[in-house]
Amino acid sequence: TGDLTKPIYVWMAIFFSVGCLFLLAAFTSLPFILISPAGFNMYFSLASTCMLISVSFYYGPLNYLKTLFDKKNIMISALFIGSTLASLATIFTKAGYLWSVGLVILQAVSISFFALQLFSGGDSASEKFKGFIKSGTAGATQTIMQTVI
Repeated sequence: TGDLTKPIYVWMAIFFSVGCLFLLAAFTSLPFILISPAGFNMYFSLASTCMLISVSFYYGPLNYLKTLFDKKNIMISALFIGSTLASLATIFTKAGYLWSVGLVILQAVSISFFALQLFSGGDSASEKFKGFIKSGTAGATQTIMQTVI
């Protein structure tokens, strides 16, 4: 109960703690990603979802949803939500090995753009994401490395 436009720190702490537990489970299953990527995929998807929900409670859930689906952020949000749902779907449908690995990589790329959006602003992240799509993988690697450095 309460106003969903204001931060709710208790729920933020709860979801952050649960996300950290899932992230720890993902790191423990990381060595087995080549044998069975589904375990890492499940834990990583749940960890990133819990962390995103935690961030939403930090800003206020309704305010964060508005900014998440704002025109400048819609591409990054759609990529994250789509890759997360597809990752979870591959676990339950027992999809192929390459699909699972590819979706883990796609989800990691979308999370990196979320982090870029958080630290540099939505316009910059959205423009870099559009450039990422247009330039292909060689330009994407260069763009990501320039952002990190």
